Amino acid sequence: MDYLFYQLFNCLTVFLLGCLKLISKRDNIFGIYSMSNNNFAMQPLDLFKVLSDPTRLKLFQILFNKESRCVCELVDLLDQPQPTVSRHLNHLKKLGILSCSREGTWMWYEVADDLPEWCQDILETTYKTLLSQPEAS
Repeated sequence: MDYLFYQLFNCLTVFLLGCLKLISKRDNIFGIYSMSNNNFAMQPLDLFKVLSDPTRLKLFQILFNKESRCVCELVDLLDQPQPTVSRHLNHLKKLGILSCSREGTWMWYEVADDLPEWCQDILETTYKTLLSQPEAS
């Protein structure tokens, strides 16, 4: 069931990316948004690309409730090697979806507080959709 959901999500992502690409080129409606902690404007296309990976989507789902988690917890929850989880976290952090802080040797990740409103809306809708999906056995 998870595989089917991710395939459906990827197909929907490709479709939405195409639509957003056409709209943003035509109207430049997304160029006005920028992240306060980055030197670039986050584009919807980039958001959908980064969430199209099943591991990053699962990381987002785990972290969306605004609780900070350390990498070791995420490694256990995902049952994947630490370098793989860290690489995926870095993709989300580079885009500005996640923020992180260091406490000694521990890195703590959480969903960023300063996301543009359109991004928050998309992430909230995505989270609610993921919650409504039945778990695969």
